[in-house]
Amino acid sequence: MLLAPIERNGTETYAQLFERQKANGFVRVRIDGQVHSLGDGVDLDHRRRHTVELVVDRWTIRANQRGRIADSTEQALSIGAGVCLVEVPGKDDSGRDLRFSQRRSCNRCGTSYDDLTPHHFSFNSRMGWCTSCEGLGTQRGASVDAIVEHPSRALQDGAIDWGSDLNAQPMLGATIEALVDHLGESMAKPWYRWSETAQRAMLHGCGDAWIAADAAAYGFRFQWKGFYPAIDEVSRASWQHRQRLEHLTTEVDCQACGGGRLRPDAAVVRFAARTLSDVCRMCLADALKFFSTVKLDRWSRRVSGELLHEITSRLRFLVDVGLDYITLHRSSPTLSGGESQRIRLASQIGSGLTGVLYVLDEPTIGLHPRDNRRLIAALNRLRDLGNTLLIVEHDRDVLENADYLLDCGPGSGDDGGRITARGTPRALHKRRASLTGAYLSGRKAIAVPTNRRAVQPGRKKHGAWLTVLGATENNLANIDVAFPLGRFTVVTGVSGSGKSSLVSSVLHGALVKRIHRARVTPGRHESIEGVEHIDKVINVDQEPIGNSPTSNPATYTGIFDHIRELFARLPESRMRGYNAKRFSFNRRGGRCESCEGNGQKCVQMHFLPDVWVECEDCRGARYNRETLEVTFKGKSISDVLNIRIAEATRLFENVPRIRRMLQTLLDVGLGYLHLGQAAPTLSGGEAQRVKLAAELGKPSTGRTLYILDEPTTGLHFDDLKKLLTVLHRLVDLGNTVICIEHNLDVIKTADWVIDLGPEAGDGGGEVVIAETPE
Repeated sequence: MLLAPIERNGTETYAQLFERQKANGFVRVRIDGQVHSLGDGVDLDHRRRHTVELVVDRWTIRANQRGRIADSTEQALSIGAGVCLVEVPGKDDSGRDLRFSQRRSCNRCGTSYDDLTPHHFSFNSRMGWCTSCEGLGTQRGASVDAIVEHPSRALQDGAIDWGSDLNAQPMLGATIEALVDHLGESMAKPWYRWSETAQRAMLHGCGDAWIAADAAAYGFRFQWKGFYPAIDEVSRASWQHRQRLEHLTTEVDCQACGGGRLRPDAAVVRFAARTLSDVCRMCLADALKFFSTVKLDRWSRRVSGELLHEITSRLRFLVDVGLDYITLHRSSPTLSGGESQRIRLASQIGSGLTGVLYVLDEPTIGLHPRDNRRLIAALNRLRDLGNTLLIVEHDRDVLENADYLLDCGPGSGDDGGRITARGTPRALHKRRASLTGAYLSGRKAIAVPTNRRAVQPGRKKHGAWLTVLGATENNLANIDVAFPLGRFTVVTGVSGSGKSSLVSSVLHGALVKRIHRARVTPGRHESIEGVEHIDKVINVDQEPIGNSPTSNPATYTGIFDHIRELFARLPESRMRGYNAKRFSFNRRGGRCESCEGNGQKCVQMHFLPDVWVECEDCRGARYNRETLEVTFKGKSISDVLNIRIAEATRLFENVPRIRRMLQTLLDVGLGYLHLGQAAPTLSGGEAQRVKLAAELGKPSTGRTLYILDEPTTGLHFDDLKKLLTVLHRLVDLGNTVICIEHNLDVIKTADWVIDLGPEAGDGGGEVVIAETPE
């Protein structure tokens, strides 16, 4: 018996429904499993829900019935909106129903799904993204690392900060003990050894279950909501509560998609037992191995053959340029400049274009020397396709493998701008005018220190070392790492081995939270010993020192304050009644009001980036005519801002406070910069060295920790030599410098080297060796 499910239209009664179907030529209907004749005048209670199926046809299965069965089935599917049922009689007159559907729907609950297209598997498309996080995979919420501060401890030993002593708060203590008993765990059991179910119940709640507790002389019952729901509820209550709980919240995985970014129906689709999220969380090397070795039947190979070839070829290009440790799931803002550039390079290699000029700016950024050969091979492959590669680079391996070199110089800034040598790498060795050639040939070199600061690993006295215990952030494998205080330490290892996770996320995050009371969530770790011997932590990164033309090296380092005071003390200023504020381009009075002291005016270009043009009133001088009439050694305040740091050092040689800071900028190799050069025009390396000079100019306590992440980016061999001199001067003052670096010239001059690895991703996170360079 072939059946089609039917329902009433709007306010239609069952009697009207049956009359309509009878008029269509049907004679039987099955109601709640019982077959009735439409001519019997079936009357149903409209207040109750009934299962009604129209009997479309009945037949005995025979070969000559094939055409009739096909026609009847099409009719049943049309009446039933894509659904039909076949009742197959049983031996005891009881039949069983077979349900057939043209829709993607569940036979038991009736839930239906759309036909999935490639757009449904894209988290950048409204059709595919998780509706809770809109494809980001993260949301603002409570962090388990902020709640469970010490996972290796037991609850009674401070795994969770309850805000007060459990022994001093009988009600709180009894509540927690009753909850732990209810979960089947122990107060003396370390958190990380709890079952996943118990941990989830502690964080997310126990549902509607009532828990009995005994506090002092009386008992009570309670329901446990869990930390996450409680924090979210309190945070929504008021702005004050949200501020108080801000330290417990951070970017966490979306609770709806678990960080997978996709809508539920697309997220569960599997290829070779892997979901799309599983594949995206693999490192590129593992993903390449998965798609290269996947076993498919003949039909699947015919369907996916070309697709698999395209996937494996693109993955192989990414692996060939040294990105095997990166996951497909990783978001673009977390990639370094070098990683982003190598991804674009891999896409160009895969395109197969010829006759193209490619311009690359330091593609070796963040690349370990071991992987240089892979990058160089990829560049050679792009060249061999018939393309031209123009590369800005300082790396020795890339320079030695180039077909032709152009060396600019001889100095920086106004002292440069000329081609000092050109030719093959071997030809550059012989050019006396080439500074690069001198380093490539060995005529000049960064020397290995003859007297290295002593480090005695066997005598880790209290206060002599800063020790991170139980670091497990990202791929760190629960490691203990000791950094000698008062020394220059380099943390190295292949790209993706865990260097930034250890130094930037764990060490820096934990220290600024503890010392500077910063509201950050440090990387996962157990504890840090020796913090009491540090009074300040400074992360000297390559972020810009400002985003507007009003920020420049003079204002950032504080030199300009002293220069303005000097101009205010000049006889001309005293006669006119000018004070130091008069010489500020950020204040009214002395500045040019037409451009508000910028020297430039911003022209807003709709749908295009803003354009800055020179002010037509002050011609870029920033100040009004009266202020510019006050001069020091023939130079106005505007002239001082426009001279180079090297020239300014000579101009203010008799003013000790100004000369000392200018000399520091000169020592870090920035003598070619103009004092008032706008911050947005500085490179990352220049901004970093300005920050270093500013720190050197401050009074030192000898108890400061400086953290630098790849400071050699964009530096020539000669600039690197100057930078190392500055870093060692910081250490000579008693401070500690920890540097993440791949450059072998930096590594060989360090007092202590911590090498992480041995590989990237899951193959890294271990301390390979921690010793002197020797």
